[in-house]
Amino acid sequence: MTLRDSRQAAGMAGPVLLFQDGVFNRHSGCDKTDPALIRQSVAVFQAIFPNGVVMGTAGENLGIARNIHRAERWVFEDGGYECGLFFEDDMVLSPGYMAVMRRLHALALREPRIAMFSAYGDDIALPAADQFRERGAVGPMHHNWGFGLMRHAWHEREQRMGAYTRLLDAVDYRDRPTLDIARWYAGMGWPPMPTNQDLAKNITLNTLGYVRISTRAVLARNIGEVGQNYAPEEFSRLGFSRAEMFEDSHSAEDIAPALPSPEEIEAQLLEERQRFMAKRLSLHDLMTDPAFARIAAFMPLLAPPAPGEARHTVHSAIGFYRDDMWFGPNGSFVIHGEAHADRVEIAGIHGSHLPADATLDFMLNGEVLATLQVVPGQDFRVVLPLPPNSAMLSKTVSTWGSHVLDPFSAGTGSDRRPLAWRLLWVVLHHPHGAVTLDEDALREEFAA
Repeated sequence: MTLRDSRQAAGMAGPVLLFQDGVFNRHSGCDKTDPALIRQSVAVFQAIFPNGVVMGTAGENLGIARNIHRAERWVFEDGGYECGLFFEDDMVLSPGYMAVMRRLHALALREPRIAMFSAYGDDIALPAADQFRERGAVGPMHHNWGFGLMRHAWHEREQRMGAYTRLLDAVDYRDRPTLDIARWYAGMGWPPMPTNQDLAKNITLNTLGYVRISTRAVLARNIGEVGQNYAPEEFSRLGFSRAEMFEDSHSAEDIAPALPSPEEIEAQLLEERQRFMAKRLSLHDLMTDPAFARIAAFMPLLAPPAPGEARHTVHSAIGFYRDDMWFGPNGSFVIHGEAHADRVEIAGIHGSHLPADATLDFMLNGEVLATLQVVPGQDFRVVLPLPPNSAMLSKTVSTWGSHVLDPFSAGTGSDRRPLAWRLLWVVLHHPHGAVTLDEDALREEFAA
């Protein structure tokens, strides 16, 4: 079922726009997607909505938050609409989705404290029989996937979120400044919270006294198994693929959402605050942000003796090429080199510093051959005793991370965050000679 079909069935009017993000992110210097996928996305949209409008970015990748923000501004500022419907591209709608959204919009017009509404269910694990029994009820909306947003609530939320939005304007969305956003949360009376834009918006609305409601009936399915927030394992664990659709066995005409009472709204606000508080970040999450160094002197009692640790392991063959010949191990490797990083001293009670020293473990067949403490700016040297015919060596680097990952991000591939130090050069001494690995070669070896 497409958005077009559900929209036509509900008799809804108004322009339909695709806010298509671009490829290249200038802040991280990375291509965030394949240009062919963007062309395919635009082609599918234009085939379904021949009169639709494509809002591109001239090739620039804005990231999730900035792209959604420009869509909201177009609807409420440029378009002047009282309500906008926003859909992610990985939603599959039931035929009656938009008809039920019209009924929810009518509730929002009667109750100004309803800021957002959706019809994909407040509990995706709810069996179809229970959905039918509770078809007139509404509950708290969870993810911001395919929702309606009221302009008056957006405008008030926008005034509170200006500082958050400006913080994201200067970074790749994956590189959100955790500590600065924690300060912004503190200004609203909240502890440090995860930094993703959906949660920031939802917490702001809650702080302002607005609720987000959804039907108990499940009228849409998310198919975004792989993307910014989910990997297949997480998608399966959360049960998205197993959701029972209301209209597989019933008609959406049976759904007549009831207006929540003032007491129910207050109860939902309280329940939502408690649910949000369960997501709060710990000091472990904050300590891995280098900006923590700037305020550590004012938080001596909170600085833990052990930092948050980043770890990366690589595996490689033992030996090197010279004159088109492969030289394998014979007795031992002697490795020496230098690590480098800009050091930031913290005037805390533990005398810690960022970036931290690193530990480099060399392992063969699961056995640690040598452990090396690497101090930025100092030479290091280690002798690796290697038995004959050794084939594969593992190296594990452990240090403080220089960035904290968003709790919902896997941080794979090019989106990994750099460790707090880097090797400048390494020389491998071997009975057959020596070979120097410079920074470019090491970047390939320790690609974290």
